[in-house]
Amino acid sequence: MRSFHLLGLILTILGMGTIVIFPANAEASFIDLTPEQIDRLEINIADIDIAKTESVALLPGKVVPSRTGRLIVSAPFAGTVQSIMVLPGQFVKKGTPLATISSRDLIKSTARLKRAQAELVLAKVKFRKQMWLVTKKIHSKVMADIARAEMGVQRVIVKEYQDMLAIDSIIRHNNGTYTLRAPKSGRIAAATIMLGEQVAAMGAAVTIDTVKDLWIEAQLPASLISSVKIGDEVQVVGAPPGKVIAVGGVIDPMTRSATLLARLPARSDLLAGQMITVTLKRKTAPGGLKVPSSALTYIDGAPVVFVKNNKGFKLVKIMVRGQSMDEVTVAGNLSSSQKVATTGLAYLEKMIDK
Repeated sequence: MRSFHLLGLILTILGMGTIVIFPANAEASFIDLTPEQIDRLEINIADIDIAKTESVALLPGKVVPSRTGRLIVSAPFAGTVQSIMVLPGQFVKKGTPLATISSRDLIKSTARLKRAQAELVLAKVKFRKQMWLVTKKIHSKVMADIARAEMGVQRVIVKEYQDMLAIDSIIRHNNGTYTLRAPKSGRIAAATIMLGEQVAAMGAAVTIDTVKDLWIEAQLPASLISSVKIGDEVQVVGAPPGKVIAVGGVIDPMTRSATLLARLPARSDLLAGQMITVTLKRKTAPGGLKVPSSALTYIDGAPVVFVKNNKGFKLVKIMVRGQSMDEVTVAGNLSSSQKVATTGLAYLEKMIDK
């Protein structure tokens, strides 16, 4: 009875217009509607477009920073944080001061360098003396060789301390403090130190994202691994299309899935840590077409669309090749010059004598 009530409502809306309905089990089902009747039913139409890609799957994912562009600035010497000059989200140029740390280890290393340099001077004097004694035939050449070896050891020690203190990412001060500097330009992702706290030697202090690209991490079901290839397109709402850059070759025994990584261009409004829905796409077969998702409906379990013609609409059975939240890639007796109904599908379906 509900079908008859809905059909009666449709007839009332259409007024005195004539409706010609063909059986759904015919090769094609037609519904004759005038433009005025289409307006009264508020049926919208949309173009059928040529498809270059088709959706493979919809997957939950997470936005993560680029693993090749994240830089962690470490404190080379243990000490106490005296000041922090940057905040998360701030853009910094190469060489920008990040934090100042007071360090006894720095004082000790500086003192050891000076001592090693003084001992190298003594080793050089001793070597010259031994060479003079050898030339005077007072000492044997063995004593000069020993002095040369001792001088070489002192050179190595001096070089070790010089390398330890000659770090590009810090500025040493005379009062036993040093300032960390940004090794590269980028955006501050996090400052893992706090004012007044102790930081360990080589402990992480500041994290910098040196590239604007973001990555997507998603779990790809084992059944889809063979369908996804490096370079396939991914689509996320609110971001330009990205590309698959890695498909894990190991299946997690708990989730029965592999890790998929995709790169998104810099021009997006997404943030690291954001949960998203990812549409995986691949190149479609020649002749593929796409329609809005709202144009697709099912009758007796078969996917169909209502194609606009000069007299109204024609019911056309199709094959769904891929589907996302916004569009459906289809194959069937369609062309890119046609249009399909995107609203009022329930009305059109009830007009077909089933």
